[in-house]
Amino acid sequence: MEIEECLDLLLQHVKIQPVEEVNIADACGRVLAEAIKAEISVPPYPKSAMDGYAVCAADLAETDREHPAHFAVKGKLMAGDYEEIPYEKNTAVRVMTGAFIPAGYDAVIRQEDTDYGEDIVTIYSDTEPYRNYCKMGEDIQAGQTLMPAYTRLTPLQIGLLAEVGIARVKTVK
Repeated sequence: MEIEECLDLLLQHVKIQPVEEVNIADACGRVLAEAIKAEISVPPYPKSAMDGYAVCAADLAETDREHPAHFAVKGKLMAGDYEEIPYEKNTAVRVMTGAFIPAGYDAVIRQEDTDYGEDIVTIYSDTEPYRNYCKMGEDIQAGQTLMPAYTRLTPLQIGLLAEVGIARVKTVK
């Protein structure tokens, strides 16, 4: 039998399901009817990879235990907080894991390398740019194809859809 005959025979016996838009909570086990593209970048802003202090790496050149740096702490940001705190030389912003990192600060010193200061922090380590720093879109870029059409949705894919803010998808059973 030729391949064209096989395809015709197969299509005679396969019933194509209608496309249905469903909430992602009801989509597990279904098949995507269309490709899914990310509508937002993940992370959607520069964020801290750990608890510590956002700093400008260049301000810490030659800093170590014998030659610590003393920085004014300009603010404190928790995960989910957003505040543009203007950068000034030799300053830090206290940040928690997942917190927004303001412009001008390009690294995070882990809190274990400090004295945990609230107004003035003593830092006992140098760093390099983007250490302990998650760049905007580092994991997923807005517009990136996340899943091609006809992907069977599992809990893993449902979690990814939720992470990028997609609540409903077009599927077939």
